[in-house]
Amino acid sequence: VLYAGTFGRAQNLENALRAAELACSRGVSVSMTFVGAGVTREALVESARKKNLDVRFENRRSADDLAQYYQWADTALVHLTDWQALDRAVPSKTYELMSSGLHISGVVSGEAAEIIREQNAGHVVETENPQELAELWVSLARNRKRLTVSRQGARWAEKERRDEAPARFLRLIDWALA
Repeated sequence: VLYAGTFGRAQNLENALRAAELACSRGVSVSMTFVGAGVTREALVESARKKNLDVRFENRRSADDLAQYYQWADTALVHLTDWQALDRAVPSKTYELMSSGLHISGVVSGEAAEIIREQNAGHVVETENPQELAELWVSLARNRKRLTVSRQGARWAEKERRDEAPARFLRLIDWALA
């Protein structure tokens, strides 16, 4: 499992560590790499150590440098906590992962969850539910065909980047200048 992003309160990545611990208790070894930085990093490092989990922590990398991690990972974690304001948030990593074709383990709600589901980019579980995330990882480990995602998400992300985002930006500028 790869997580690349911010280690902050809005992500609550302790939930993912608890899920890895639960999956291990069910006989599935979960190897994780966390790439990034943030205020909860030291607490996560300590928690992973106490839980005796197979977790590697790496410093931030450029988007180009993440390619090696994408090749290593079976799934990438997009993870937000259960805050109502985050229902409208779509982590930018979601688009990047969809473009790469890497399966997404989404621990998100709202718009991000809808995008992952609708674009067949991976699987989504309820936020703040480490048991459900552990069950997903156990299921993926036991049926690796579930890790396959269609190119639909990559095509959609490219269309958003090429057509939709510039058009929205121009509308915003027009509105601001009006």
